[in-house]
Amino acid sequence: MAARCVVETGTSTAYRAIRDFADEPVLVRLAEHIRSDEVRHYKYFLKFFDRYDARENNGRFRVLRSLKNRLVESRHSDFEIGLFHAFQSVYPGERRDGKHFAAMQSRIARKVRAHYPAGQAIRMLLKPLRLPAAVSSLIQPILSPLGLVIRQVLLR
Repeated sequence: MAARCVVETGTSTAYRAIRDFADEPVLVRLAEHIRSDEVRHYKYFLKFFDRYDARENNGRFRVLRSLKNRLVESRHSDFEIGLFHAFQSVYPGERRDGKHFAAMQSRIARKVRAHYPAGQAIRMLLKPLRLPAAVSSLIQPILSPLGLVIRQVLLR
């Protein structure tokens, strides 16, 4: 369930970045609806994570390891897959590992990355660790550089 929280963190923050970047009203509205839906998914998985973690008592280091592993795996995200399908509708027959797709993906990532809500991503990723509020508020500023890494991993 913690790993699913990472997935929903990535999608909700990516759609928020698109919403904040876009200047076309329909795209802004659509991105906001999708972002809201992804946040609901996150809350759903977090609720079940809490339920199972209370029973299993996994410990913070085990949860942290799961979060880290899923974050690393997210390089091949649903977002990238969806982007590739849109790309193929314009460039049929192009390959996902081709230079043309990589260049287009890089251009989009650069634009969206500037609007990526790294602080929100950090807060969402820390939540399954259930850190005391004082500890969480102390380490969030320290983790700001982590936000840059998250931005690079999720929006490469």
